Amino acid sequence: KKKKKFYYETGRDKEFEQEYDALFTSQTTAFLDNASVDEMINPELMRVDTFRGDCDVGLDFGMVQSNTVITISTIVDGVSRLIYDYEYKGDDDTLLNDMIALKDRFNIQRVVADDCPEGHYMIQMLENEGFNVTRMNFRAEKIKKYMAMKQKIKKGEIQIYPQKELVAQLKSLQQIEKPSSTAIEKPSGGRDDYPDSLLLSLSHFLEDI
Repeated sequence: KKKKKFYYETGRDKEFEQEYDALFTSQTTAFLDNASVDEMINPELMRVDTFRGDCDVGLDFGMVQSNTVITISTIVDGVSRLIYDYEYKGDDDTLLNDMIALKDRFNIQRVVADDCPEGHYMIQMLENEGFNVTRMNFRAEKIKKYMAMKQKIKKGEIQIYPQKELVAQLKSLQQIEKPSSTAIEKPSGGRDDYPDSLLLSLSHFLEDI
């Protein structure tokens, strides 16, 4: 109580509520420990510019404080491998033409996209161009998919090449346990475009869990 009185007297009531009251309503931990993320990295893998094996694209649309990110993953002997990534650092006006160009260089089976309002027009355009688009209701499926991804990571079944931004964002993901639900979120001021895009590219791979 003394601490609470001190915080409120010094105008730090919001800080107290976040630091202490929050302990009674939610618990925040790292979604993935650093060692698990580091073990995903296969130094023998690298980003490629063309690939003839079957692969899926994950397309996470940027919003106000995030960027549009494309990732491409393939399955080799039951293990998922990241083979391509691209981040739009600004507007993504060339996205449709870029995707058409990728279709010529990669044997894309499916494009898994976040079925959000920001992406509806682009998804329709991709379908018009002949892409097989899986619309993922990210809000409804996010937790289930991330938990499935975590199991695959623990089994060593998801590999990535060294990609600094992806690694940093994976390590910063937070798991927040609330009385009535679980949330997996980026930290305040952080980003999760890369993990979300990777998750989308792995969506069909995660269905067997």
